[in-house]
Amino acid sequence: MNLINGTIYKWYNDNVILSGAYIEINDNELYFVNGKDEEQILTLLEVLGVVDNNKLKTLNYNIESSEVIYIPESLVYYKYMKVSDLVRFYENTHNNFNIKKVNQFLSIFNIDKKKKVYKLDETSIFILRLIIGLSLEAKLYVVNGLTTQQVDINDKIINLINKEYEKSFIIYDKNKIINEIATKIINIKDYDKIEITGDIK
Repeated sequence: MNLINGTIYKWYNDNVILSGAYIEINDNELYFVNGKDEEQILTLLEVLGVVDNNKLKTLNYNIESSEVIYIPESLVYYKYMKVSDLVRFYENTHNNFNIKKVNQFLSIFNIDKKKKVYKLDETSIFILRLIIGLSLEAKLYVVNGLTTQQVDINDKIINLINKEYEKSFIIYDKNKIINEIATKIINIKDYDKIEITGDIK
């Protein structure tokens, strides 16, 4: 099933980020985003993740916006929040939040629900925003940052993606570890050219 197809146009004043770049996203694929320009990469993620609009009506979504989850690089939370408070917030505000999954994932990564979020170490906070995002049921997940500098944590993340999901993922990861399990590579060649292949070029 085709989820998204069309051309991307995004610019700010005279700064052209992407213009006329064709892209097609299909179901049950894991796309790794590769490119030299981080602004183009972030723009692509935000447009495909429906947190930013395409400038022209040239991009077709064959799924509802509620079926797309964008997972940003940073976790947003209030300082008073415990992990359990953050989980409760998402449970109360999102009908597609799977409480069973979030508890399972917290257990896998040994994150204590009773602990204040800001007192978690940097890696745990990074993982927590991933756990929250993946616990929202969707057909397409757009993820900015997936792996850490810890091999054991990365193994758990990759195992989770492989075993728990038969969905589509669009992932940008600076560590480039995730390309080992990617089924497709989105190569941003220029502002007007995107190639989808099986290899990083």
